[in-house]
Amino acid sequence: MAKPSEKLRIWKHSHGTNKTTPDWSNEDRERFKAEQVFKIFANTKRGQIPNFKNMQPGDFFFLCHGSDIQLLGQVSKETPKLRADPLERKYTVVCRLEGGPWRFKGHKKGWSPSGNTTCWPVERADHTQFESDILKPFFGMTLDDLRRWGDQSRGQPYVESAELLPPPPSSRAYKRPRGGPPSNRTGLSSRLYDPDKTGRRATMHDKCLDRLAEMFRRHRTCDLKEADYDLAVVEKNKALLVEAKTLRGDAARQLRLALGQLIFYQHLLVEQEFPLCKVFRLALTDRVPPNDLILLLERYQVGIISIPERKEVFASKLGRRFLKMFGIILKHRK
Repeated sequence: MAKPSEKLRIWKHSHGTNKTTPDWSNEDRERFKAEQVFKIFANTKRGQIPNFKNMQPGDFFFLCHGSDIQLLGQVSKETPKLRADPLERKYTVVCRLEGGPWRFKGHKKGWSPSGNTTCWPVERADHTQFESDILKPFFGMTLDDLRRWGDQSRGQPYVESAELLPPPPSSRAYKRPRGGPPSNRTGLSSRLYDPDKTGRRATMHDKCLDRLAEMFRRHRTCDLKEADYDLAVVEKNKALLVEAKTLRGDAARQLRLALGQLIFYQHLLVEQEFPLCKVFRLALTDRVPPNDLILLLERYQVGIISIPERKEVFASKLGRRFLKMFGIILKHRK
């Protein structure tokens, strides 16, 4: 069986800095990111034009501005502009870094952010070093995560098991395991690849969930449960089903997953486990999502609460109503 890294093609691409690439301003670089395009001038030397042209849809790359890493992307299937100057390709965002700078201070290989290159491949022999130097510390991901993401983008979702086995005899009191995926005590494991289950994002995911659980622990009549779903808060004849997500420039993708998971877990798990309870749905995030996504989830009767590590708690109108039903009253945000 081929190793995960053998199926991957990974590149470094840089839009430079005002010093190294004065033809582009910082505003230009930010506009390229907003448009999800990456570019290279036609007179770029050292074989980098062939590198750019040899990129294939589905390839992964990390974008940097000099030594400042910006995001991890995947080359789009859209037709590239390879006869223009600058040449241009489209991409989709896998993970966007925020609140930088995210500077790399290590080696100066061709594929390094510190290397004097614009477009350079990460050779297979360097995949392990790329994982340890770039992928894990900056994006909280592994090579295996990229393989799963690539499978999903090709229409082949990563699914461990689609079988429905008998439900567990009972649920335990909530106790979130630190790091790593939730146990499959229900025998139900049909999660698509989820960045919250690996690396640094897994830790942030669990900490955010712990912050919400602590709010409920102060309200002693609530019973906290966990299974394949992140959290179920049960009180008398009602249950609040919670799905937690970390947002790192991928809010649309994450909340789309949350919406599907909440509906899925409600129907196949929570309503079976607590048949006498009316179920309400809540998406938990560690950052406030865009308003259009809040409205989308509320349209499907999903409330939102955002609990950042050091900032004020935010909840949507529906989220506040659901929390109030379980004894938590939040102050209105000014």
